[in-house]
Amino acid sequence: MKCNLVPASYRQDHRRWQRPACLALGLMLAVCAGAGLFFQYQIQREKAYYTDYLYPVQQQIQQRNDAIRRSQALADRAKKGPSDGPLLTPYLMVALASSKPDGLVVETVSSQAGRVVIQGRASAADRPQQWQRTLQQQGMGQAAVAKMQPDRGEGIPFSLEVSRHEGLAKKG
Repeated sequence: MKCNLVPASYRQDHRRWQRPACLALGLMLAVCAGAGLFFQYQIQREKAYYTDYLYPVQQQIQQRNDAIRRSQALADRAKKGPSDGPLLTPYLMVALASSKPDGLVVETVSSQAGRVVIQGRASAADRPQQWQRTLQQQGMGQAAVAKMQPDRGEGIPFSLEVSRHEGLAKKG
């Protein structure tokens, strides 16, 4: 024999709230899972945006800042005056060799009165000016191409002078 002392109306009320409570709990879990998936998707999108667009810009900014620091250091050294060290350093020779455009033949490299003088022959008249612009863009100091007088020989003779006062003698 069973004896249930709980009134029938209470038992029905209890069952009436049990089903909506389970549905509400399930709905809350579904909303939380959906929000988690949405935020995970947003994080992946932002990461892809950073790696595709922002990281290259950041690298360019860092490279430009480094170039500004190097040129500022060269300017500071130039303000201090010329150094007593040798003018034709290995760093300078490597920089000259790596920046030389095709169509130029270097015959002599010498140092005279605080500057480096490079003499040679060019296949075209614009090659020495191209080298001059490259050297100036690299922060190698002031470069000037002396007057060139073409002759009937092999190529056009040129003379390129790079000033010492820009800190060419020593690197780091």
